[in-house]
Amino acid sequence: MTTSKQKPITYHLTPKTYSGFTLIELMISISILTLISTATVFSLRSTRQTEELATAARLLASDVRNIQARALAANNVKICDIAGGKRVCEAENPSAAACVGACAPEPAARYGITFDKDSGSYALFIDLNQSDWRLSSENEIVLRRNLNPLGGDKVTITELMTDTGYLTEASMAVSRQNGIMRIEACGESGLPACSPVEPKILNITLQHQQSGKTAVVEINAQSGRVSVE
Repeated sequence: MTTSKQKPITYHLTPKTYSGFTLIELMISISILTLISTATVFSLRSTRQTEELATAARLLASDVRNIQARALAANNVKICDIAGGKRVCEAENPSAAACVGACAPEPAARYGITFDKDSGSYALFIDLNQSDWRLSSENEIVLRRNLNPLGGDKVTITELMTDTGYLTEASMAVSRQNGIMRIEACGESGLPACSPVEPKILNITLQHQQSGKTAVVEINAQSGRVSVE
């Protein structure tokens, strides 16, 4: 019996190739992702800063309008007697003067706001002095409004400009019931002399200290209009 030799079976294996990133391609991809992430962060930061500035401007304009509305409504204000005068009985009043007796509602001559250059806040006040149209002391303060309610000094008042010149401090007030508005009232008994005339327009420039962007709130005493630019 003869046996035949079997031929060995040969397997031909085709080598597989695996596609992937080279080191250069990986570095390029990482660089692109970094650029995209950086651009996104800057965009979000810029958007936040723009909104912080816009919010501060809207807040200021709203307070001016509220002062006008409160004056026209002629609502009484809680006031108490103190040694040598009177004091507003408001929760936000910073005065340390003690009331003599109880706080009682009284008519206020006028309502106003005073602004300081390079400040991150302003003061809303009730004019207890019948002749000055200004904030005379902290006894008249109703509220000190912070332009940065979340903290810091990101938004500040960088310029106070009227139609007669630049100021470092400015006051506007609205008379009870008749709604007459005056900016830096002058030229009458008990008021400073005008130089040369009483302002009719007050532009308050707000600036975001990080972005450098500005917004302007304009108050027009003649028309009573308040606008944000």
